[in-house]
Amino acid sequence: MKRYIYILCAMASFLLWSCENEEMHTPTYKDAGQLEVSFVYNEALAKSITLTPASQTVEVEVKLNHDDVKWNVTSDQSWCIVDDDVIHEGSGTFELTVIPNETYNDREPAEVVFHAGEYEAKLRVTQIGNIFKMDQVFGLGMKNSGSVETVLLLLFQPKMEKRSIR
Repeated sequence: MKRYIYILCAMASFLLWSCENEEMHTPTYKDAGQLEVSFVYNEALAKSITLTPASQTVEVEVKLNHDDVKWNVTSDQSWCIVDDDVIHEGSGTFELTVIPNETYNDREPAEVVFHAGEYEAKLRVTQIGNIFKMDQVFGLGMKNSGSVETVLLLLFQPKMEKRSIR
């Protein structure tokens, strides 16, 4: 019977020791505060960007209040391409590439989403349509007497469409 009491006491002391040891190795949580993100385009804070119909690559700066945050960006439109496979850390920049808009209508806006864990911030990107189209091509040929000199001059006559400017 005494043997069982010693065994029970040894087991109880071992359990107490293991619980205290586990508490000592548990890291304490330090509140880093609220994450703040801002987008800068053309040296101005931006919540949205409007781009011309031409194909182009622009650089967008991301400013964070914590430099140890890892993040990436994604786009929900195929005409707006971002480097979504690149993981950035702290404040930095990302490239945004748009393919040319060959229509005369503005494109459906794209949402470029900043991801840092579960935190998200959105940047709206729009691309306007063409404001004119080349309607007719005229050719003019000239021939000088005495020589066979030909000049070809191409003139484009733009056909303007009515469009409201926003």
